[in-house]
Amino acid sequence: PQPKKRYALECRAICAAAQLAGALALLKKRGCKIIWLNPLKSWQDYQPIAKGMAAAMPYLDGFKSAGSLAELATLEPELARL
Repeated sequence: PQPKKRYALECRAICAAAQLAGALALLKKRGCKIIWLNPLKSWQDYQPIAKGMAAAMPYLDGFKSAGSLAELATLEPELARL
């Protein structure tokens, strides 16, 4: 993209990440347990480096893989305890 468009996209990503972090912080203050299910987490070299994911990580009680039905099924015991 052109420099102005790239800057605008970057600003939007930063603002969206900040909004996500703010919303998750409010949920944590209310005592909510936050488990983030991510289908990409099962990829061998996946790293949560996207701005939104990086902003969310400090507020998560769990960051679990959800790339298949089998992976989701392994979450049943943990989710049943909630």
